[in-house]
Amino acid sequence: DDAGGAAGVVLWLALGRRLAAWADHVWRARAGRQAAISCLAGYLVALILYQLFPFDLTLSPAEVWHQLNEGKINILPFADRAGLTAYAALSEAALMIPVGFLLWLWAQPPRRWPAVAARALALAAAIEAAQLLVYSRYTSSTDLILAAAGALAGAALANLVGPVARRRPLHSAFW
Repeated sequence: DDAGGAAGVVLWLALGRRLAAWADHVWRARAGRQAAISCLAGYLVALILYQLFPFDLTLSPAEVWHQLNEGKINILPFADRAGLTAYAALSEAALMIPVGFLLWLWAQPPRRWPAVAARALALAAAIEAAQLLVYSRYTSSTDLILAAAGALAGAALANLVGPVARRRPLHSAFW
């Protein structure tokens, strides 16, 4: 844990400015929306792979039953056996913020919010359902709710500052 933090600091000191400059260049100079969509689509693929790692897949109903008995499947929201910390809740939601940004860019006006909300919920549900097939992963309705909330926060952020933002005041950003 400490080694990972130290490695992150060293990598940032070595590459951080160049990476930030590259990201700024991609974001501003290369056509904003398409560059953002490309980067965020790559993030979405990486996130899905991360959520399914270590890929110990199972199609056996008996193993899914074992997962349920071991507490790896939680149907009741916010009643996870391991308990839900503020950090866990925020990190689960934060993982989906870039996805919400992407969903906002994909959605077409004038009915963006309903489309983004439906797609965010569907995508979060698909990821949680796929985790049912990975024996070592936990599937939770809490994660579904937090992921959808994070995606909606990302959409709100895209609406405020993204490449297709209308630069409206904060109080009217959601409408």
